[in-house]
Amino acid sequence: MVEAAHAVGVSVEGELGAIGGTEDGLSVSEEDAMLADPDEAIYFWNETKVDAMAIAVGTAHGIYKKEPKIQLDNIHKVAESIGVSVVLHGGSGVPDQQIVDAISMGVGKINVNTESCVAYTNAVHKYLQANPDAFDPRAYQGAGREAMKNIVRNKMQLFGSNSKV
Repeated sequence: MVEAAHAVGVSVEGELGAIGGTEDGLSVSEEDAMLADPDEAIYFWNETKVDAMAIAVGTAHGIYKKEPKIQLDNIHKVAESIGVSVVLHGGSGVPDQQIVDAISMGVGKINVNTESCVAYTNAVHKYLQANPDAFDPRAYQGAGREAMKNIVRNKMQLFGSNSKV
């Protein structure tokens, strides 16, 4: 897969473990979530040379019911043993300090789509409540886009990626 993708200029992200929550219509319950084994992740990367390596380390897709506990040691072991970024799926709602710690252990990409979508949706709801006669989507979508931009700006600062190309 990696060879074929690279031949046409496409990068490949590998993922090991089962991250709880719902993504793309697929749900994994908390009981069925499974942390990635760091040794298996390292072996997988050595065999495939994917461009980024996502590993299940205690986060989940969607909105958290309780605070996640990220397995920082697993991130560090994998990050120091492979030649690409470790990816953190399920970063929305993870406390800022855990995000900072995960980055310090070697995470180079963090997915936070849920947080952006929630901000967008809440802003649209608020706009429509304040403007019940509104009918032009350009108006209420603008409110949603601004809320999403604020989340992205804040995350870029938290991740240390602001002012970088």
